[in-house]
Amino acid sequence: MLRFSLLLIIYVELLFGVVVLNDSLKVVDKFSISYLEDPTKELTINEVSKMPFKNRLENSFALGYKEDNLWFKIELENHSQYHEFILYFNEVFFEEMKFYDFIDKRWKEESAGLFTPLNERKIYDIHPAYEFTIKDAQKRTIYIQTYNKMGNFGRFEIFEKNYFYMYEKNSSTILYMLYFGGLIILIILNLFLFFTLKGDIYIYYVGYTSFFFLFILLFSGISFYLGLAPWHYELHFSPSMFILFLILFSREYLNIKEYSIKLYHTFNIFAALSAALVILNFIDIEPWYRVMTESATVVFMLLSFTSIYVWRRGYADAKYYMLALSAYMITIAMLSSLANGYIEYNNVTRYSFLFGSYFEIIFFSLMLANRFNKMQQEQLIFKDRLINIKEENEIALEKKVTQRTDEITMINIQLKDLLKDKELLLKELYHRVKNNFQMLLGLLWFEADKDENSKYSSSLSEISSKIKSMSLIHELLYESSMLSKLDTKEFIVNILTRISAIYVGKNISIKESIESCKLNIDDAMNLSTIINEVISNSIKHHTHNYPCEIEIKLTLVKNIVEVYVSDNGRGFNSSKLENDEGFGLEIIKQFAKKLEKSQINFESNNGTKFTLIFQRGTFD
Repeated sequence: MLRFSLLLIIYVELLFGVVVLNDSLKVVDKFSISYLEDPTKELTINEVSKMPFKNRLENSFALGYKEDNLWFKIELENHSQYHEFILYFNEVFFEEMKFYDFIDKRWKEESAGLFTPLNERKIYDIHPAYEFTIKDAQKRTIYIQTYNKMGNFGRFEIFEKNYFYMYEKNSSTILYMLYFGGLIILIILNLFLFFTLKGDIYIYYVGYTSFFFLFILLFSGISFYLGLAPWHYELHFSPSMFILFLILFSREYLNIKEYSIKLYHTFNIFAALSAALVILNFIDIEPWYRVMTESATVVFMLLSFTSIYVWRRGYADAKYYMLALSAYMITIAMLSSLANGYIEYNNVTRYSFLFGSYFEIIFFSLMLANRFNKMQQEQLIFKDRLINIKEENEIALEKKVTQRTDEITMINIQLKDLLKDKELLLKELYHRVKNNFQMLLGLLWFEADKDENSKYSSSLSEISSKIKSMSLIHELLYESSMLSKLDTKEFIVNILTRISAIYVGKNISIKESIESCKLNIDDAMNLSTIINEVISNSIKHHTHNYPCEIEIKLTLVKNIVEVYVSDNGRGFNSSKLENDEGFGLEIIKQFAKKLEKSQINFESNNGTKFTLIFQRGTFD
């Protein structure tokens, strides 16, 4: 009996277009409706209600793009125990959606279009819905006026009122929320990769995903809850933006510039066109939105061709891109065909693009993750190569250092041998010079010992003293461990001792204050000769009966040597000294000139005072 009733209902609906409500159906989702087009957009409900509706279609319809107002007519007849029902439309993007119902001899109008806020609707739902009452065996006709700049498609359903609030009619909303959650995770992940790697491709992907997110937000009606419905058309710049970022992402991922400069410039042109359509969309969504959809179709086809092209040219990863894009293109083509009215409206044609786009976006994200993984592997390989190169270089460097160290060691040994030979030669030289001086002193001694030379004995002794001071320097050098420098205290004290030995018969007192400092051989030789001459003169010319007292000082200040010699003799006549051409004074002058920046001075005041200042010479 139930089966017969259902068949009867279907027959009546097909024959007369009347929707029969009965107890067996809490929701009626398959019935026929009629419609007419209003190209003038000026027809009123009074006029429309008197006009015949000759066009019939199912409650799930796809009429394509229409610039006209569309009027739908739904005739109802109640054969159930329920009296309260809700007429529900499952799409949210119709700019106008007005329900008309003839009650109490007048037409009742209720709006639930895109720009009608939720708090102004009788039923708080982002989808247009109209509540009506129809008694048992009563008939009622409801008219719906619509206008949409986008594709005209959707589905009308009739719910028993209580069942309407119990029925999970918002399953599509839940699907969208899951979709958005996945996109947000992918956006955050790739933002992290962008800030980590600083790669443009990751920010292109984030831009593409973000604007696609905004587009689906508008398409799903979730924008109602965010208060964005008044800017619905303005925000439709998002498709142009995600196409722009898709071009940039694809251009980077497929390395288009490397494989074809012509394709690279072609994509640049489409990128510029997408950027221009963003601006034009703000001016007027018509006709630019349709231009955008047509250009997007060309872009998708061009991207498909390019992925195949670069794959065949040897870019292996292009096949993954091609797979992801193909899945998306199939589903987006299905949605486009639905919007244009080419295919019928159902859940597959309506929502498959969500799965296709989600598959594409996830696949793109996996491709980027794989790209990141490859980069990491390449970095590890490169790091291993650097480590190997470093180890090889360290081994080579160690060998080189060892070899060079051995060479330097051999050179040092040779230098030590050469230095030792040099020291021996210098010692031998000093020894020979000293011996020559000793031989010369011996000759002078034999000469002075002769009777006929007794009158020259004093002069010969003085000459011997001068020679002994020179010989002393070479003797000290021969005995010293330092062959190129002498200590002032050592050789001056020796000179004073030898002078005292020569004049052993005289009462002499020599007080010395010699600062120890190093002089080179030439400075030591010259200074010893000068000191020998000055001290000898002080002793020789001391004719008083009281002891001869001599004081000698030597100081070094900032590389300047100052020598001071004084005695308690009778002094001298300074004018006579200036004209004196004596041998001793000439020796002092000549040897002083050999000292760098030297100055000498004699004073006669309660004895003779001699001062010598010179700059210490450098050491070879």
